Amino acid sequence: MEYLDIFSQICKYLNTKDRIHLTAASTVTNQFKHKLIFIERVLLKQIENLPFFDNFKNVVARCTDRKFPKNSKRLVMICCRDCTHCDLIMLSPDLQNINHLTLRQCAGYPEHRFFCEQLMSTECYVFSRIKIPNSVTCVNFDGVYNQSVPKIPNSVTHLTFGYFFDKPIKGTIPNSVTHLVFGDKFNKPTKDYIPYSVTHLKLGESFDHFAEDFIPDSVTHLSTGRQFYEFQKIPTSVIYIKIKGWEQYYPTKKVILNTLYGSNVVRPKK
Repeated sequence: MEYLDIFSQICKYLNTKDRIHLTAASTVTNQFKHKLIFIERVLLKQIENLPFFDNFKNVVARCTDRKFPKNSKRLVMICCRDCTHCDLIMLSPDLQNINHLTLRQCAGYPEHRFFCEQLMSTECYVFSRIKIPNSVTCVNFDGVYNQSVPKIPNSVTHLTFGYFFDKPIKGTIPNSVTHLVFGDKFNKPTKDYIPYSVTHLKLGESFDHFAEDFIPDSVTHLSTGRQFYEFQKIPTSVIYIKIKGWEQYYPTKKVILNTLYGSNVVRPKK
């Protein structure tokens, strides 16, 4: 055990690849790899045949994969448009300990912001019906994700919709969410659809549904695109505002003064 303690301290300064190489130095150190925990992100296909498979906490898998490390805490699940209705799954019992889940849709080409709309027209069979474990606290919909949202459990506090997401959100967001982010393509009504648990809200560049009370009174930190200048009313609960291009939040009173009088109390990022 003493050797393991020393070895573990050394491994704190090494990346996953170097740790594995170091354990191969001798028959004694080779046993240590079964006790080490690997926290760096790794592709599932690179570790699926390792005897210490369950020691990886941060994995990237495809939506058609079935086996995951039992100690996983963070999972990025990617759909590359190769799944079918036969791949419908419930997340396995192996994933009942994860707390960060990312569902990422890829178009099959290098990712950038200007995909043809046709590439986002097909839903991922798995993502639309996946059962998210109650252990999850943070959910991200990433890549070109723009489809129906699976049921989100009340354990989730941080919810992020990616750049391309632009679907109605009625009945989607649980009242446990405190931090809510929408991407730049989102432009759907939010009034009565954002729960009063949300304290931090980010709206994208395209959003223009400025109905009265479209922001709940619970929000204290508001981040928006430059369309902020079209807002007709801001809840008194909002004490800090960040507009796209700014490096940080500023007190609401200073932002309003800057908007009305063109003062220099707020300086956008150049």
